[in-house]
Amino acid sequence: MNANNRRAALFGCHFAAWRAQTNQPPVSLPARMRPLDRHSAAGLFAAHTRSAEDVLTRGAAMRVLARVDGRPAAVLGRPHAREFERTSALRGRTPRGCSCQGCAAVAVHDHLFGVDSPEVLEHGPPTIAFDSEQMITEVTTRVTAKVTPEQAGRVLADADPRNWKHAAPDFFTASDPGTYREGRWTTQPWPGDTGGLLRETVRWNWNAEDTVAVDNVLRIEDFQSSSARISYTYRLHTCLQSRFLVVWDSGGLDVDEGHYQAVYDATSETLRIEASKSVRFTAPSNGPFELALSLNLMGPATVSMLLDKLVDVRQLGPSTSPEGAA
Repeated sequence: MNANNRRAALFGCHFAAWRAQTNQPPVSLPARMRPLDRHSAAGLFAAHTRSAEDVLTRGAAMRVLARVDGRPAAVLGRPHAREFERTSALRGRTPRGCSCQGCAAVAVHDHLFGVDSPEVLEHGPPTIAFDSEQMITEVTTRVTAKVTPEQAGRVLADADPRNWKHAAPDFFTASDPGTYREGRWTTQPWPGDTGGLLRETVRWNWNAEDTVAVDNVLRIEDFQSSSARISYTYRLHTCLQSRFLVVWDSGGLDVDEGHYQAVYDATSETLRIEASKSVRFTAPSNGPFELALSLNLMGPATVSMLLDKLVDVRQLGPSTSPEGAA
């Protein structure tokens, strides 16, 4: 499965989960912007099991679909679905760790496909608040997992904003420190150890045809990092450009802020992560107002997907050093 299909299928699952839990009226979207329904999204995952990224993303989709209709095995092809049901029955509904149906399903999925994922002790669904008057989406989430010191080190390294492009390469194509003066961006290390400006380029898909992207400068503040913890806040400094339809255009966001904190207790080998993100889309300089309205109506799915990706302890890649670190 290519990255466009992975992002589109995962977004379709998150959109279905948001619609299942909200009391907001049905969303009317232009045909070109309509996400995949959960059945089409599940079908894409079921047809592809080739790459490690397919397997990891499918596991994340299982956790989300468990909140929709309790049928997370829909993302598996028929032979794998039968094996999943058989293994679930043998291991019990809560094979280990967190007792929610989503985490139980992911644990069985990872066992079947050889993913050596940490034991998640607690992982509630994200808390999504959508202010329909201000058009601001706020998502908060918490995860507690049992991990080895090596795994904790990788999570803490990947959580550094300068490493977002390594932690989630399907979504982030850039996350570089630097300066922004007189409309010009220069990539360079932060001047101090408490944060600075960061240019991020993030992309996602409403469907398999259209890739959406935003190019922002964030201000990272209160940055603290050690071998056992990392924490910081961030807020939008300026939105340079966005690609919501066909071409890049200036503007596209006026709210993008949140926080991240991860703390590791080596004695209990327990990692606790808390994170939040708030977003409001605006119409690009040459775009219609209705575009911003559609973007914000899909905001809960967009923000919950991106935040979930950043706190997923299953995404354990090689330990990295922040590019541009002094």
